Amino acid sequence: GAFIIEEITADNLFSENPLFKRFFDEYSARYKEEGFDQKRFFRDNEDSDLRMLAVDILSDPYELSKVWSKNDAFVETEEMKLQELVVKSINEYKQIKISIMLKNINEQIKNLDISKDTDLLRQLLEDKIALQKINQLLNKELGNRIIL
Repeated sequence: GAFIIEEITADNLFSENPLFKRFFDEYSARYKEEGFDQKRFFRDNEDSDLRMLAVDILSDPYELSKVWSKNDAFVETEEMKLQELVVKSINEYKQIKISIMLKNINEQIKNLDISKDTDLLRQLLEDKIALQKINQLLNKELGNRIIL
């Protein structure tokens, strides 16, 4: 939990979804408290929306077939790959947020009166270039192919 909170907070990449933001705020305000049981806190929360979101998150949609366990087959579980999955998920989330930011910048540039707002245009272009560089690094980290 701490890694996710630090990554999202450090890059100021908070969710635009009010429910997800409330969930994040509730968790980040309490996760360092000694004895904090996040499952119980959200499962028993008086806010029904937070409670339902927690149920959705905690529900396991898949059950391993008994055929696999009968034959003693090794099956790598999500828990075994948790660190890798968390880092990948955070980076994918960052890419989504960067895409939204780039779209907003492009829209601002499109609606800009270039003859009057040269300083703003320069700033928007600098921001766009910086976000594109970050996006390239994330693509490399995620192993995505970049087509120009």
